[in-house]
Order: sequence, then C-alpha cells, then structure tokens
Amino acid sequence: MAMSFTRRQAIMAGVGGAAAGALAMTVATSAGRAAGKAPEWLTLLGRSEQGGRDEAPRVEGRIPTGLEGSLYRNGPGLFERGDVRKPHLLDGDGLVQRLSFRDGRVRYQNRFVGTRKLAEEEAAGRYLFATWSKRAPGGILGNLGGGTVRSQAGVTIYPSGGKLYAFDEVSPPYGIDPENLESLGEAPLGRQDVTFSMKAHAKRDPVNGDWLLAGITHGRTMQLHAIVHAADGTLKAHQIIDSPRQVYLHDFFATENHFVFLLHPLWFSPWLLLAGVDSYIESLSWRRDDGNLVLVVPRAGGEPRRLEAPGAFMWHVLNAYEQDREIVADFVAYDEPDHFIGEDAMFYALMRGEMGTAAAKGTLRRYVIELAGGKLRE
Repeated sequence: MAMSFTRRQAIMAGVGGAAAGALAMTVATSAGRAAGKAPEWLTLLGRSEQGGRDEAPRVEGRIPTGLEGSLYRNGPGLFERGDVRKPHLLDGDGLVQRLSFRDGRVRYQNRFVGTRKLAEEEAAGRYLFATWSKRAPGGILGNLGGGTVRSQAGVTIYPSGGKLYAFDEVSPPYGIDPENLESLGEAPLGRQDVTFSMKAHAKRDPVNGDWLLAGITHGRTMQLHAIVHAADGTLKAHQIIDSPRQVYLHDFFATENHFVFLLHPLWFSPWLLLAGVDSYIESLSWRRDDGNLVLVVPRAGGEPRRLEAPGAFMWHVLNAYEQDREIVADFVAYDEPDHFIGEDAMFYALMRGEMGTAAAKGTLRRYVIELAGGKLRE
C-alpha cells in the first residue's frame, strides 16, 4: 500500500515534533558533512503548512480490511509571519495530523492547535510572543524577564479520557477533539496551585493505566515535578523534587515503581534570558566533562537516589523496567547536542537551506541501576 502525500505531509506524519531530530541526525551523520546546501526534502521540515486539510489520499493496492484506527502526530507547522521567520527547526505553532483507517478507506486531516498565542498573533498579523528560539518584538525592553511566553502546543500528542492532549515545552497542554481535531482549550494537568512547565513526553502504566507526566520549574534553582494521573483522569500524586542541576530536560524514564530523570550537562543559565538578551536555546551550554546525574524517584514518594554516569545528551527514552532489584533503562544518546544548539547547528542551518553541523551520532545506550547497592553501569 502506498499513499500520496505532499512531501511536507509525509515527512511530518512520519516524524512529528522533536522526533525530526532523529531523522535529521541520521541523514547528516551518514553524509558526514557539516556545510553545504541541504537536500530539498530536508528543508521541507522547516516549511510552513496551511492547516485545515481533510482529504482522501490516493491508494495504490488494497488496504487490509481489518485495519482500523487512527494515527496522530503533532509538530511545528508554522514558522513565519510576514517577513519574520523562526530561526530553529523545532520552534513553530503546533499542527496536529490524523491518518485514519476504516472500512478499507483512508482519510488524512490536519489542523493547527487553537492556542491563545495563535489566535492573538493571527488577529495582529505578526508575532507577539517570545518562543524558545526567538525573542519577542521590542528588543531588550520587550523581553525583560524572559518576555511573555505562551504554549505553541507543537511537540507531542497523547490520547487520554476520550480526547487528545497536545503538549509543548510550556504549560499547559491543549485538549483536542479526536475526530475533527478542533481545539478544546487549555487542559491543565497536575496540581493547579503550583507553577511549572509540563514536559512534552508522558508514559502510560500498562498494568493499572496510570498516566505519568513530568515538569520543571526554573528559578534560582530547578525543581522537578513527578506527576501521576489515574486512568480516569484524577490526580493521584504530584511530587516536587529539588534538582541538583539546572538543565534542559525533554523526556524521562518510568518503571512500575520509579521515575528516573537523566540530568545531562546541558546547562541552563537564566541571566541573559531574564535580561532580555538571549532566547531560551541561546541560554543553554554543553559541558560534557561534568557528566550525567541520574535521579531515581520512588513513585510512592520518598528520598530520590542520585547516581553518576558519563556525559551524554538524551532526547528520548526507549524503555525502562525493573528486574531482580535492578532498573534497566534504554535510550538514544549523543556525545554532544551539536545538531541542536550553536549557531551552525543543523536545526538552525536547515532553516537557511543549509546542512549545518551534526557530527555527534545518536547511539543506543543502556543504564543498569542496582537499587540495593546504589550503583550504575552503562
């Protein structure tokens, strides 16, 4: 079976949000070059979509009669307004896509998440708010304190309780109707009496249906939030843990009894951000020699356990589980995030039609954590 998409649709349907990183890294490292013009299919990752599509792709062959259901994807789909263009591949307004199968037919839909940010900027016809790679209009004075930041809901999407949740790296997520992709407004999760940023990735407990989420609070120090919602949506737990580091965090591990946070040495320094000088990404710096810190947090509450490991950057986890008093945690790691930060990083360069730098390959790593002895081996 083959389905006819525009190249933009095909790439986004297969990639979605920050997963674009894995695809881009594979191409860049296999090419082994850090400069030059990027192939057109890669530059399509940074091309804006129109949204509002609802069409039946052309099908060659036959769709299996037993194939029914929907595949949802989310990712940045709008990168410019007027003559202003976002500089980074992962920074754009969220576009949710649905590919659904029923009765031997296939349907493709996409729609922008109706965030407050999108609505106000549509009305103004220009960018109004700071995002993680771009400061708000108004120079330093317009960005004091980091500028006004609002969710773009453009990284991941999860089904729960009969609706979808579109996540960003900024709280709150947005509810989405699973049939017509209409936005249902902000859908806060976790405790409502504390301020934090919900992270883009979540986990589902396959035994009891618990939904595990994570968040962070940046300040003079950093705090981690370990959140558990029951299968029926009620909040079961929201732990707040003081982090020994102030770093960028995107994903986390979860097992039947633990949250595991990998605090790689991608340090966040808030001072130039708060002074209105730098964007969030420009406030990140990589120091591999500082190594990784791994925090093991009991889901039932209790003191976290802290372990050390060689320095490596992680976007996404693969799996984690417990056996024989050990936690086994698998993930993709990079010796440095040269594709993500830095002026010539691939995720910046592709927006200019260039390849940029992406020399550090993603490799599979495994942590084995001995709970009784408090030891970690890679």
